[in-house]
Amino acid sequence: MGNILVIDDDLIIQKTINSALTKEGHTVFTASDGHAALEIVQKEELHLIVCDLNLPMGLPGLKLIKIFRENPEIKNLPMMIVSSRRTEADVLKGIDAGVDDYIIKPIDFDIFTAKVKSLLNRGSHTFTISRVKATGFAAVKTELKIVGISEEGLQFISSHAFEAD
Repeated sequence: MGNILVIDDDLIIQKTINSALTKEGHTVFTASDGHAALEIVQKEELHLIVCDLNLPMGLPGLKLIKIFRENPEIKNLPMMIVSSRRTEADVLKGIDAGVDDYIIKPIDFDIFTAKVKSLLNRGSHTFTISRVKATGFAAVKTELKIVGISEEGLQFISSHAFEAD
């Protein structure tokens, strides 16, 4: 499970998101504005940031996301916007700012929690190639499309049949 920062000035939405994520086993930190969010980012180890676009006190969500993306310590952290702003221009601005996902309010919590799980799992499957045991020799010239890499080996598609040893 992950440590998730939820930034939203609407306390009802903040508590509802907090409740949904806590039920999934996550630890949730909340902030009602960008300045409070910046303090939490400095203190806590986070795995995901969920941010509204409309935030008070002169630090709107897009600007906050851009600040996070410029911070070398968290620039690769998954970030999601949850907003009532639904125009194509708003979504594109979020994508340009560097978010990994954009959810439009009202929130469908089944979709929301599935997307949270996906974003948290995105970086958890790390391995080193040196651990993979691969042996064999092929003298067939063919085009291969790699469809998966894991600790157990490669998965690929080919127009030629291969037998496993």
